[in-house]
Amino acid sequence: MSSTGTKTWDIRSHKGAYRIQTPGINFDMTWNPHDPNMLATGSGNNVVTLIDMRKGKQLKTIKNRQTVNELAFSQDGKLFMQCTSSGVEVYSTATWEKYSLLPGHTGLVYSISISPDDRQMASGGEDGSVALWNLDSMACERTCTHMDGQVKTVSISHDSQYVAYAGEQDYLVMESLQGARKPWTLPIRGSQHNVVDSLAWNPKHLVLASTGAYSDGGSSKHAHTGNIIVYASLISG
Repeated sequence: MSSTGTKTWDIRSHKGAYRIQTPGINFDMTWNPHDPNMLATGSGNNVVTLIDMRKGKQLKTIKNRQTVNELAFSQDGKLFMQCTSSGVEVYSTATWEKYSLLPGHTGLVYSISISPDDRQMASGGEDGSVALWNLDSMACERTCTHMDGQVKTVSISHDSQYVAYAGEQDYLVMESLQGARKPWTLPIRGSQHNVVDSLAWNPKHLVLASTGAYSDGGSSKHAHTGNIIVYASLISG
């Protein structure tokens, strides 16, 4: 992603394949897991661009009047979702008509994650909560309120059993999607004044990685660092 468009790379030759112009500085992108030729990008002027990567051209643009944050496709490729200031907007990829609006937060929605089994979706927002949605009924099943500040990132595990979320605190929260155990926290050791920007589960194991801006509280130029923290063997008993 860049200020002039989206550039694709051939990882075998390590060369750029082609560049596709998009309207504005791009800040987020996601592939359609069901159709590897479709890519969605979101720009700072709140325009979402759908791209056919096989043909190297734009398919459609979605122009929004409000802030758009993270983007996601359902695993079967039938639904496309975008985080906005009014909730999670859901589109049908068959018609690209708006299918539903999920207004589960009282402020900006920053992050969404869809379970690999396509049954649930988690959304995290400015209001410090995480909403868990049933994708069949589009109903909110549960609201998680164990974070003291904004939730910047959410991620569901490969087995569709756990959701992790974090933000501007010295810890991240883990919850069972089925309520099999009580929520618990994982500290970001040796750090304070943190912002966790992204969480990512391993695609095959219960191993979680987090990254963001961490501070040890000092005033030196080394006090603020960017780190990747990996949490392994997270689930026991």
